[in-house]
Amino acid sequence: MIIKKFLLSALILFTLAGLKAQDLHFSYFEMSPLTFNPAQTGAFSGTIRLSGHYRGQWLNSGGYKTPAFSVDSPIMKGFRKYDWIGGGINFASDNAGSLGVKTTVGGLNAAYHFAFDKNYSRVFSVGIKYGSYSRSLNNPFDFDLRSEDGSSLVDLQSSSLSGVVNVDQQGNVDGTTKGDYAIGFLYKAIPDKSSQFELGWSVDHISNARTSIIQGDGNSNVNNPNPDPNEPPLDCSIDRTDPRCQGTFQATDRRNPRFTATSNYTRYLNDKLRFSPGAMVQFTKQGFEAQFHAIAGYLIDPKKGTVVNGGLGFRAIGPADLQLFFGVEMKDLKVGAAFDLGLLGFQQAPGFQSAFELGATYIIKIYKDPEVDPVIFCPRF
Repeated sequence: MIIKKFLLSALILFTLAGLKAQDLHFSYFEMSPLTFNPAQTGAFSGTIRLSGHYRGQWLNSGGYKTPAFSVDSPIMKGFRKYDWIGGGINFASDNAGSLGVKTTVGGLNAAYHFAFDKNYSRVFSVGIKYGSYSRSLNNPFDFDLRSEDGSSLVDLQSSSLSGVVNVDQQGNVDGTTKGDYAIGFLYKAIPDKSSQFELGWSVDHISNARTSIIQGDGNSNVNNPNPDPNEPPLDCSIDRTDPRCQGTFQATDRRNPRFTATSNYTRYLNDKLRFSPGAMVQFTKQGFEAQFHAIAGYLIDPKKGTVVNGGLGFRAIGPADLQLFFGVEMKDLKVGAAFDLGLLGFQQAPGFQSAFELGATYIIKIYKDPEVDPVIFCPRF
């Protein structure tokens, strides 16, 4: 019954796919828990969890690269007997396109975990994130503004770029940084010895942060950065025929809230074989994304806890792609790789159109020696 409900829920979400614009996403999203839901903070059995993830795609068409990293831990007991509080940090950097558009996000995460019994068979978690969101351009002008001796070839202070963008001598443009907030919920359950599942839901970019690489309100005239104050404000989005708009551009970005839902289910078919389907849905004001995958794991060495993983998945994100999953686990270390093979909508794109991912999580366990009160035995004689 649980499997049927899971598959039905995933199918309903999956059929709604069609994404026009997207936020950060990973195919192997289980390898980057804090990226999508702050309620995952400290939601594991151990002392410290290290997670690293890297995604690369369209490498010959501008170099789309997304590294992510997080550290989290159960840090203290909660208000109730079996509750606990988790804390952690996460960071992600998305580099996209030939202009080097760089999006950087990260923050501090905290979660409170409500355990419904001493066996932790049912746990409900609430998490929050406080961090930052920023955008910049890495050498968008595609030339070095310095000579071989290090002197400046272009006087930026006297050029038309002055007062428009924060550009250094290498041509890099720094953007503004805004506060970023997220909230998430997570429910984990172990209904019996052979199965477990989790459902998560989160909202990121709650502050609806608006960042810009331009100094000012986001509409700037490169040809005339200081127009006559007696003239009416220039708005090129209304009249592009105005001569003053020939050097005008708009580079603001309002990061709309991102809603993310995830689900995972694991069924142990026997002592060595398990089956784990998972699904993720994301949507913003611009569009919608859904993906579904199923990964099988086989225990090849019970003494070392070595498990090999492999599976298939499918993503609908405007263009559709087929996903291949591979990985290995050794006790508290898990390493995984994913490959996205373009199916529809990629035919006109140049370069390497597919994507690949590498991810790893490692749980450090530090055991505290029990404090035993000394006992004095008195002989009876």
